[in-house]
Amino acid sequence: MVVKSLRKNAGLLILVIASPLLAQPADPAPADGDTPTPADAVLDAASKVRLTVPEMQSKIAELDKKSEEDQRHVVRLQIVARKDKDVIRLNCINDKLLQIKALRNIIEGAKTDFEIAVSGSNADEQHYQFTRITLSAENIRALREEANACAGEILDAIGETKVGWDGPDLPDDPTDPFGTDIEVPGYASPFN
Repeated sequence: MVVKSLRKNAGLLILVIASPLLAQPADPAPADGDTPTPADAVLDAASKVRLTVPEMQSKIAELDKKSEEDQRHVVRLQIVARKDKDVIRLNCINDKLLQIKALRNIIEGAKTDFEIAVSGSNADEQHYQFTRITLSAENIRALREEANACAGEILDAIGETKVGWDGPDLPDDPTDPFGTDIEVPGYASPFN
């Protein structure tokens, strides 16, 4: 169970571990003979891609609204599974819903921490909380898709499947179409 949870949240775990590294100020310019390493280039690129506080606030509101709608969708799937008395489907959907509720709690806490960071003008904490919200919302979207799979809902893009068979018309008699007679099967008896 723990391994499964770690596997699902590996991206979040990596980002949480790596975010202090990305939040560090850029190293001073390399000396004359030194060339920047690829890691320095990644850190510089990450530090240049920064959203303003109003942009982050609008994105957080959008992500919060989408994740709340995803949760409501999974609750509707749960109600349908409960009404159909499909225990297997209900257990699968309940598992996804439980994970979604935990991620929604993370989003709510991160929103509060983000507002505290905005009032304290702590840019690193703002970006950290924004990242937590973004990753949690992405995980909720993935869990919604998994819940759809639990409910047996398929994508509309797949369409209806049609099965057909093309082949030669063979007569329905016990003769070989190639001219040799076929032996009639014998009767099986337990006394032979």
